[in-house]
Amino acid sequence: MNITRKYIIKQIINDFDVKIPIIHDSFRVMRMMKRKGSDVSKYEQIIAAVYIVLKNKGNPVSFLELIKYAQKKGWKVRRRAVYFMIKNLIMKTGAKVPTTDPALFIESYAKKLGFSEEEIEEAKNVAKDFAKLRGKIPRIIALASLYIVAIRHGREITQEYLARMFKTTEVSIRKYVRLWREIKAAQQKPLTVS
Repeated sequence: MNITRKYIIKQIINDFDVKIPIIHDSFRVMRMMKRKGSDVSKYEQIIAAVYIVLKNKGNPVSFLELIKYAQKKGWKVRRRAVYFMIKNLIMKTGAKVPTTDPALFIESYAKKLGFSEEEIEEAKNVAKDFAKLRGKIPRIIALASLYIVAIRHGREITQEYLARMFKTTEVSIRKYVRLWREIKAAQQKPLTVS
């Protein structure tokens, strides 16, 4: 059975609960990608295009989530091929793929965990402490922020539970919690000049 690109994109929209129109933008991005003479599957091309469009529209879907989703569906998708396709498109067009704001992940994850609006806002404020750090993973920042707020409010949520629920490692969450504590400690200490 030959599945059309449009059908696949609609499947992704439904499964990731995307509320913004992305079909036409995804096709525009796919037209910019060279596929002739390469061993890139149509699924890899679609995943790369959808990722770029979602990032530019501010949707908090991570690259790895899309790859794992495609692999679960049984689509021929190689993570490395998709990554290099995105990288080449960005270099060729000079396009900017904005980094995702951890606040988008916080809202999404907090709703699944049953957090109140005040706790969500507090988690967003905690995430702002990470703002000056480069190369940090927004979804892990969001999970660490939610964990910190959960502890403050006496919720019985463990790093292991968050890691299992949102498919990451507790080591990653622990690392970011430790990093946040170091940032807060550095903010508390006055700078001395000798």
